[in-house]
Amino acid sequence: MVPVVSTACGRLLSELTSHTASLAVSLFLEGDVSFLPGNNVPQHVQLLKKQSDGWLQSQLVCLLMACVCSMPRNVSIPQIDRLLSELEELSCMSTHSFSYTSAAKCFAGLVNKQPGGKRQNSERVQNESGGIRQPNAIQQVCLGTQLNCFNKCMDNTEVHRDKIVRVSRNGLLFLGEELDSLVQRTVKRIDSELDCVSSLFRVQNFTLLLWVAKALLLRYHPLSTALTDKLLSLLADSELGPLAADGFSLLMSDSTDVLNRACHAQLRLMYRQRFFTENAPKIVQGFNSAPKEMKSSYLKALSHMLNSLPRQVQLSELPALLPLLLEALSCPDQRVQLSTLSCLHPLLLEPPPALTLQLNALLSRLLALTTSPSMNVRIHSLRCLHALTRFEDHLVLPFRSRVLRALAGPLDDKKRLVRREAVMARGEWFLLGSPGR
Repeated sequence: MVPVVSTACGRLLSELTSHTASLAVSLFLEGDVSFLPGNNVPQHVQLLKKQSDGWLQSQLVCLLMACVCSMPRNVSIPQIDRLLSELEELSCMSTHSFSYTSAAKCFAGLVNKQPGGKRQNSERVQNESGGIRQPNAIQQVCLGTQLNCFNKCMDNTEVHRDKIVRVSRNGLLFLGEELDSLVQRTVKRIDSELDCVSSLFRVQNFTLLLWVAKALLLRYHPLSTALTDKLLSLLADSELGPLAADGFSLLMSDSTDVLNRACHAQLRLMYRQRFFTENAPKIVQGFNSAPKEMKSSYLKALSHMLNSLPRQVQLSELPALLPLLLEALSCPDQRVQLSTLSCLHPLLLEPPPALTLQLNALLSRLLALTTSPSMNVRIHSLRCLHALTRFEDHLVLPFRSRVLRALAGPLDDKKRLVRREAVMARGEWFLLGSPGR
């Protein structure tokens, strides 16, 4: 249902988008079901609030997300500040996983499309001396007209009271809550929950932090750095460390239901490369200083980041990161092993020179993983061993007999897919050095 609603709302005619957004928001905020013909929904239902039966109704927030987050950025979402406040409350306090995750996605989707902060939105013009130029006569007349219209709206309708309108001393009109203050207020609340180890809502607040970080990262917002640093600090958290490591996969990958081009999100080019360049050194530094039991989270985060990069970027970063990747193959966490193997395989198909210096260490770790309890790890390690035959013969021939002996075991693996990979890999190693190969 969510993809259908998202696609439909994303392609609405311009004259219908605002009306559709108004109906969706009024349904979720006011419980207005009058536009639903022949429905048996109780009046003034609170879809974003906890009911007597728990959080069952709040799962419908995914439909709100599909509607309002897929509309073009020029569509004005009514009661946006109240809506963001309700979504923040739901995502931070709900105990239903699907509900708080959908609310966090919806919050992030709206934040991504919000106008920029005070510096970005201001129409103030600075003179050569750095001062602020006062509005001229025409600007004063326009400002007076805006204020008169605004006062009439405030007198005649209650809807406009949900907008925060401020007029600065320099004759500027700001509509809606500034993005910077909105994010800072939300992050302050999240920090208070995450810093409380006994809090029952740490996972919920972490989920919101992760999606807001992605929303800001995609648009190169300056506050994304502070949120990313918070995620990096959570890699050393005993409870949230594994979640934070997996969160880097979410930050670097494309989202299917929100924060993508089909949903008209603000998405800058090469944001992945920029994110990697800024944060890879921090992860390496954190890995070196982390206790042994927490190192796996840093390795997992690093492998997730590398997996999402173009191959040319991977090759340029490989020499500095190869020792950590080899360390990741020895990590007991099977998800770290699998992520690292997935990263290494495409690099081995056209082996860079940096790998030749670590060939012995790499081969030893790959052979050890062929007996892993995880079938996927065994399969991917065999594929990497197969890819090693693309190296120059004089580099891999010294290891030929050793590899052939080790691959005899996987030929009898209980899983057919593992046996198939073992046959192909062993066949290529057997043919090493043969004439005409």
